[in-house]
Amino acid sequence: MIELIKKIILESQDRKLDYTSRNLISDNDLLNHNYVIIGPRRAGKSYYLYEIKEVLKKKLKKDETDFLLINFEDDRLIDFNYKNFDQIIDSYKELFNKKPILLFDEIQVITYWEKYVRRLADNNFQVYVTGSNSKMISKEIGSTLGARFISIKVNTLNFIEFLKIKNINLDPKTVFYTNDLYKLKKLTQEYIEFGSFPEISKTNKNKLDLLKTYLDLYVYKDISSRWDIENINNIVLVLKKIRESIGNEISPNLIYNNLNKVNVPISVKTVYNYVQHILDVFLVCKLQSYRKSFKNRETKTKYYFSDNGFLKLYEMDDDKGNKLENTVYLELLKKKKDMYYWKNKIGVECDFVIKEKNKINSLIQVTYELNKNSKERELKGLLAAMDYFKLKEGTIITYNLEDLITIDNKKIYIIPIWKWLLLNNLKKVR
Repeated sequence: MIELIKKIILESQDRKLDYTSRNLISDNDLLNHNYVIIGPRRAGKSYYLYEIKEVLKKKLKKDETDFLLINFEDDRLIDFNYKNFDQIIDSYKELFNKKPILLFDEIQVITYWEKYVRRLADNNFQVYVTGSNSKMISKEIGSTLGARFISIKVNTLNFIEFLKIKNINLDPKTVFYTNDLYKLKKLTQEYIEFGSFPEISKTNKNKLDLLKTYLDLYVYKDISSRWDIENINNIVLVLKKIRESIGNEISPNLIYNNLNKVNVPISVKTVYNYVQHILDVFLVCKLQSYRKSFKNRETKTKYYFSDNGFLKLYEMDDDKGNKLENTVYLELLKKKKDMYYWKNKIGVECDFVIKEKNKINSLIQVTYELNKNSKERELKGLLAAMDYFKLKEGTIITYNLEDLITIDNKKIYIIPIWKWLLLNNLKKVR
């Protein structure tokens, strides 16, 4: 095993990657902390690990030989287990007579990884690890890692990163008044339809084929193999039911009832397990309803997919509004917003309620078109939420409409998605 590890270490030092800088952690923080970096598969964690290495090389005046990088999903390490952990440093010492900076990719596939990296941190190693499982920040693992590590999440690209990776430079001060506006709208449509996985954003070919490959990795490798599930078809059925529910409240029990009606042989417990597995691998994310107290907050939930591209694989009729709402949810998630949805006792609701500094400060409704059929519903929900939270302003995001409505001294800003995506990343809403 030592000879194999030495080979992998040397190969990683020779590898050169073409990456787009994301600057997710400040240089100063990188130098002073160890990190657990989690997020969806193919969202760019491995490339970000490489970016970290390049930053550290520059800031600490290091060279390639100062870094020990291992991807634990390397097929050559299929027999590697926790008993081999100590061979990693031993292998490096046989190559170089110095203390390495440690970069471990997808380390969650090895049992007891958290105990090992904690021991390394206790011995003053700099350690950066990535993984594609939310359990990596569970209370149990967190108690093992203690205060030695900071956790961050890497999501798929936000809109500005999406433009950057496509080598698009738009001046936000003038884009709304120039020919670049057409380009911006076209890119927004691509962002909504195909999502923002880095590799898929770079290419103009075979996007659907790549998305299908990604989904298969989530279902077959991350879920089926990890939890030893044989009936993969039932996982897909649960996933499709979540897909059909975007924008609506749903629960594992409701999914079970819907599957039971069409005679799918599955238990309530299994549905609950499958939903949790789907959440654990970041294939979907959940949004809780707003409550003043934490009591029963988990009983009502909405689910959104971790990337819009997956929605494209399960196309539905009259689906534009769902894709738009999923886009807004993800953009807020990537901005690390503390958000909920709100629904009163008679079923009137507001799509996104955003809290900052322990106070609700913004409300967002999402609708593809603000027409005769939707206008009354969207305004009713937003105005009810504005009254409840005692706010004088609210926002409705549409596909292409821009307007300002004043009702009873309350201002409702209607903004097109292409404009909101750009301004939201400039820390403005309007």
